[in-house]
Amino acid sequence: MTWQGWLLTLGYVALLFAGVSGLPGDAAKLAWGVPITIGFVILAWRKTDGGWKWHWGLKKK
Repeated sequence: MTWQGWLLTLGYVALLFAGVSGLPGDAAKLAWGVPITIGFVILAWRKTDGGWKWHWGLKKK
């Protein structure tokens, strides 16, 4: 992961915690968290070189 990826991840976590800790009700927290999470995942997916794939387990030859 590059420094830009780490910065994006830290920014996402900071926004998520800032919004969730300051909002009063579960519905408001959900309304804050879901769009931020969807935006983070879409941005990370678009900027990832080589695509996303599962990397655990044995490598096939």
